[in-house]
Order: sequence, then structure tokens, then C-alpha cells
Amino acid sequence: MRCYPLVSAIISSMSAVGLTAIPVTAAAPPPVQGRPTHAQKNPVEPVSEPDFCSVVNNASAAYAALYEQWNTAGKEGNKVRQSQIADRMTQRQRLRDVQVFELVRSHAFAFDQWQASVINVNSPQQDWVKVDVHLNCSPITLIHAWIHATPRILQFLGELKRNDHLLMTGKITHAWGGPITSTPSPGPPGSANDLEGSLTESGSMKEPEYTVALTTIDR
Repeated sequence: MRCYPLVSAIISSMSAVGLTAIPVTAAAPPPVQGRPTHAQKNPVEPVSEPDFCSVVNNASAAYAALYEQWNTAGKEGNKVRQSQIADRMTQRQRLRDVQVFELVRSHAFAFDQWQASVINVNSPQQDWVKVDVHLNCSPITLIHAWIHATPRILQFLGELKRNDHLLMTGKITHAWGGPITSTPSPGPPGSANDLEGSLTESGSMKEPEYTVALTTIDR
């Protein structure tokens, strides 16, 4: 125990009259900033690739069936029925977008080791490079995958060819938040309307497009 002069004098006086001094100890130091003293919650698990593909594939199959009904109604000259079916097609697309958004949001928009096949490797833009891929479990789904263009990444990408298989980890981003090379880069989608990036309803259901920012890419 470390005692200072004044404290030592007080202790000596107390001892002289038969009192016992209570030991004085230094206060515990405050916790280091950024190091919580309580147990952290478990991180959110990344979204499952099969779950993601299941939602997309089921919606596209349902939309294709509705399209056949719409086409048949047109051949039969029934414009009322065509209009009714067209409304159902739009509702199916919107439902798909909500389902995908709720799924990925519940996993903090993160995915891990998704399997994909290369379509194109694009030229670097500023500090980023984009790889266009199709998901192996949903060949209709187009992913625009961006990653920082480090020398190691560029060397890896330079060796790829079309249909090569990849493993990707990262986060799904806002489809309409501007180019990923902008500052700041687009964050996660804020609603179901911000997630899928096709320009038309039919394109959205036949080849849905999603944008992601990768942290790792491998074979």
C-alpha cells in the first residue's frame, strides 16, 4: 500500500490511540475507450445464399406463369383480363422486392461465401473494380460486385475468365445511391424500392440485378 505524507501522519495518530486504519487503495482505472467491459452480443449471421435464391427464383417462376396467362388473354382479345393479370404481375414483383429486402435486412445486408460465376471483369474506376456475376443457385440473378482495386485483387481478377467460379463475401448496397466509386459510397438500401436495380418490371423479374460491395473474393 502506498501512503502519502499527510495520510501517513493520520495513520500514525490513529495507531497511537489504538484505532485501526482502513487501508487506502488506488481507484480502478477507467476502461479503455472502445473496449466494452460487458459481453458483446453475438453478431448477426450473414444471409443464406439458398434462402436469397429461393425467394428470387420462386417469384420469377410465379411471374412467368402470370405472363403466360397475360399472353393468352391477349391472343384471345380480352383486354380486361390482360389488365387484371398485369396488375397481379406488378403486385408479384413488389412482393418479391419486399421479401428480399426483409430477408437481407434481417441479416444486416451481409452475405458470406456466396458462390457465383463470372460474366465480365470490368476496368478499374478510381479505387474500385466491378465484376459482374450470376449466382450459381439463381442463374437469372445478376450481381454487380464491387471491390477495392488493390494490386493483389487486380492480379487475381486479371487471371479470371468467363464462367469461372467465385466465392464472395460482402454487403448488399443501395441500387440507386450513385456509383459505388462516389464519396461516400452508397450504403445499404433504405427500403424495398432501393434494392433491385432493373429499369423495367419485366427485366426485374427475368434478370434481377443487385449491387454489392465485397470484402473478399476467392475461388
